[in-house]
Amino acid sequence: SGEDRTLLRRLLDDARDRLDATPAIDQEVEGAIRQMIGEAYHALALDHEAERQLVISIERLRAARGSEDDATLLAALTLGRSLGNLGRFDEADALYRDVLDSTSDRSAADPLRLEAEVRRGLSLVLLGRLAQAESWLLATLDRHESALGAEAPETLRAVVFVSRLREEQGQIDEAEALARRAVEGFHETLGADHARSLVAEQRLAMMVARRGRDAEAVVLLSAALERQLRVLGESHRTTFTTTRELAKALRRTGDAEAALSHLESAVELHRRRYGSAHIETYRHLMAAGLAARDARRSELALERYAEAVEVAERVPDAPDRYAGYAIGSTGFALMDLGRFDEAEAALLEGRERLVAAEGETHAYVKSITRHLVRLYERTERAREAERWQARLVASAAE
Repeated sequence: SGEDRTLLRRLLDDARDRLDATPAIDQEVEGAIRQMIGEAYHALALDHEAERQLVISIERLRAARGSEDDATLLAALTLGRSLGNLGRFDEADALYRDVLDSTSDRSAADPLRLEAEVRRGLSLVLLGRLAQAESWLLATLDRHESALGAEAPETLRAVVFVSRLREEQGQIDEAEALARRAVEGFHETLGADHARSLVAEQRLAMMVARRGRDAEAVVLLSAALERQLRVLGESHRTTFTTTRELAKALRRTGDAEAALSHLESAVELHRRRYGSAHIETYRHLMAAGLAARDARRSELALERYAEAVEVAERVPDAPDRYAGYAIGSTGFALMDLGRFDEAEAALLEGRERLVAAEGETHAYVKSITRHLVRLYERTERAREAERWQARLVASAAE
């Protein structure tokens, strides 16, 4: 529950502070303790805190046990996942390569090596190095099938990452076929309620939604969400993502009220789990604002977008474009309410921030510009409307 996670966060912070205050401690002991704390922070999606603990853990464990010890390598793999969650894929990739170098003399079935292989493949996909990712992931999948068998859980996880690669390459039919193979395989080997089965179902449903089959996606996401709530709980990050994607699919099918209901529940859970300075809270507030506008609940939309602005300003290392999106969206809601002076200020500020981050031709910049044209038309400022329309035409020509 949210209260349990708040208590766990408090306990972790207390353990961290006590360890920081301890003047001298055996390096191996400190490394092991910080590794456990870092893994717990990572499980709570508190990856900035996880990073600090795991960096120190790796340093201590290397000094005490060596760079090829399992504990050192496991801490490095967890750090790589945290860095990936923070969008620092180059750094994550470097860690996975270090683990592979340190396990080069181990068998192909070594679990740490298997983990590093598939994680490096995903990092290459996320870095956009698709040709290299294809070569790496296909070779990794072949090694997994040879060492473990085609239906082994670790092999199926490699299948999931190849599916993600194919989707990025635009090979959608193959991507969906691989995603279905993974779901069926996890169900058979691990059971429908296993975490990997639940995540694989979620990815398949999201892929179906991206292909425009929203009614089918709603069925798949609803079934996945029911199991995730039962198995993982309402505050798990996988459950959060499924809730958000289900709401998006419901919006596209025209059920704005159902979408808004799901997102409002998710926003409240996010506040309790992550607090008001986490990127996931921001994402759900933005989605809730959009659903509220669809449901013609403009006051609620304005509240959610205003909260999203505050969160974006407080999230550590958040790109400035996040605040730009939220400020511009606040302008949309203010226009819906007929508060044109406030809307103008918000639209201009949001646009300025997004142009600096994304450029004049970005889709959201164009959307803000169109709203500015409409605003000036509705307030009978023809010259301003013409000026912004000209900029819109110019950006479309670029």
